[in-house]
Amino acid sequence: NFWLSYSAIAHIIRGFDQQDPTERTYLTDGSAPKWTDNTIALGSTPYPQASRELAVPAPISAPVTAFGTDGTDGTQSTIFYVSTFVNDLGWESAPSPPSIGLLMYPGATVNITSLEAAPAGNYGINRRRIYRTQADATGAAEFFFLREIAIGSTSTTDDARTLGDLLATEGWLPPPAGAYGLIALWNGMHALLSAKTVHFCEPSSPYAYPIRYEVATSDTTIATAKWEQNLLVLTTGKPVLIQGQDPAGMSDMPLGMVHPCVAARSVVSFGHGVVWASNEGLAYA
Repeated sequence: NFWLSYSAIAHIIRGFDQQDPTERTYLTDGSAPKWTDNTIALGSTPYPQASRELAVPAPISAPVTAFGTDGTDGTQSTIFYVSTFVNDLGWESAPSPPSIGLLMYPGATVNITSLEAAPAGNYGINRRRIYRTQADATGAAEFFFLREIAIGSTSTTDDARTLGDLLATEGWLPPPAGAYGLIALWNGMHALLSAKTVHFCEPSSPYAYPIRYEVATSDTTIATAKWEQNLLVLTTGKPVLIQGQDPAGMSDMPLGMVHPCVAARSVVSFGHGVVWASNEGLAYA
């Protein structure tokens, strides 16, 4: 319901929930990718008055662990712990480095300490989650949810409770600090650019950009555009067409035309293709 204005080139998209009463909005403007909504953006003009960084940084130090009481029966196994940060939107960071392993019997209790404070910055982090290893259905060791505690608590206990869901945020990194060209795609995906890389978010998690989803380009990226389910990345050389239904399976193909994009603001998407200003006049794909 309001206009947003920027002094630099900005790319702005709506959130996933079109019925969201806060009108959450995501943007890149040449500095750190951000989000805003009508609870923090409004006030005196020009809008937005405030925004928050599109990121939940991960803890950088491992939890410190020590036995409380050891178990008494069963088979010994080596157990590890990690922690994550969670913000007021429910966004969860990638995990910390793992703790030193403890060789213990089932039923042991463990004291978990030295949980680091939330990083400086307006990330809205208000709690942390603790995970511990356990064998999954295949017998491989994976991290499963142990407990959630307030961010002000720097220690907790593994009281041998039943573990919850598998850790889902392994590798979920914040987008690059200077990313640009943010665009909304299909199946809950966003994409944005850095110098010679296209970054895709975890579906429906616009703050998380795993390295495993990156697509490299030969030329420096300039802008993004789309039609139907086709993402076109315009560069200083050949445009690159990217297609796929999931960020883990995106395929890229340079087009057979050497028409660099000379201005990101010249790019226009239609229902049938994309037009941009090239060094030889308008180009169309």
